[in-house]
Amino acid sequence: GSGGRTPPPFKRKPLFEALEQRLLLSTTIAGAIDTPGETDRYAFTVDAERRVYVDVQTNNSALNWSLTGPAGTVVASRTFTNSDGNDLSGNPLLTLVPGDYILSVDAAGDGTGAYRLDLLDRRDALSLTTGTMQTATLAPAASTTLYAFTAEAGQRFYFDSRGISSGSAGTWRLFDPNGGQLFWNGNTTDEDVIRLSMGGEYLLALEGRISNSPTASATWSFNVQPVTDDTVALTLGTPVSGAIAHAGQVDRHTFTLTERKLVVFDSLADTGLAWSLVGPTGTIVANRSFQASDSRDIGAGTALDLGPGNYAVVIDPSGETTGAYAFALLDLG
Repeated sequence: GSGGRTPPPFKRKPLFEALEQRLLLSTTIAGAIDTPGETDRYAFTVDAERRVYVDVQTNNSALNWSLTGPAGTVVASRTFTNSDGNDLSGNPLLTLVPGDYILSVDAAGDGTGAYRLDLLDRRDALSLTTGTMQTATLAPAASTTLYAFTAEAGQRFYFDSRGISSGSAGTWRLFDPNGGQLFWNGNTTDEDVIRLSMGGEYLLALEGRISNSPTASATWSFNVQPVTDDTVALTLGTPVSGAIAHAGQVDRHTFTLTERKLVVFDSLADTGLAWSLVGPTGTIVANRSFQASDSRDIGAGTALDLGPGNYAVVIDPSGETTGAYAFALLDLG
């Protein structure tokens, strides 16, 4: 050159093997931006469409990563502190078509520093047994663990988070078989019942927050609970007994009136559960506790004036509430 500025060094890291081979297990990228203006590039090849999750584990807001492929730019200059977990409400799961890719890491301004990120392929996901309590350990606490389970179209699930027994905050999110994001929540928050619209393999990501200590771990308990509702016909005057056996379950006790009747709800269970009555005109009683439904616990106005039509007594607890119940509907006639 003629005395111009010497360009920053270009560090070509060893090529990854094809993604098909390398991502049978997590692929860790560990390096460092040693000089301002430096860019580290990592090449890999995808031989079939893949779902890939880039799990960033370095809390340095000066660092960025980009991904380019056969269709052009997939991700452009996404900061390490806005890539997943609590800090990204968008969908972090990437759908990569076959071809050659370059993942680049650089830093803004004069930024430098070591970094670590993992490329997680969908096939890295652990098998999840629905309806069974799971315990996951994120090590380090800023990392992400993927779980996969298969469901049929129309199945309903309650996502029951039991929180963390050690470590710091994080999030969890669910992806459908096409890679679409279905929910994103804090790791101490349950996700109420979701009806899955398609059959296939679903992916659940448990994400540690980028600000978690790189030397700490986090243990997380959760359950992906299949939901089965009960619908049973009742007869006026005949006691009914039942139970909410699992989180998210709804029981419906149905009956039909062909003429106007005065009906009283007779609670036969000392339980914190509540009941509702719905009919032709909509909701008649909304979430009334079994412990405040009759006798001295409710006062006047206990008789329900019901016209002809179809009715249902609905037991629909909130959150993780379960338990047994019993009642009767008495016909004052």
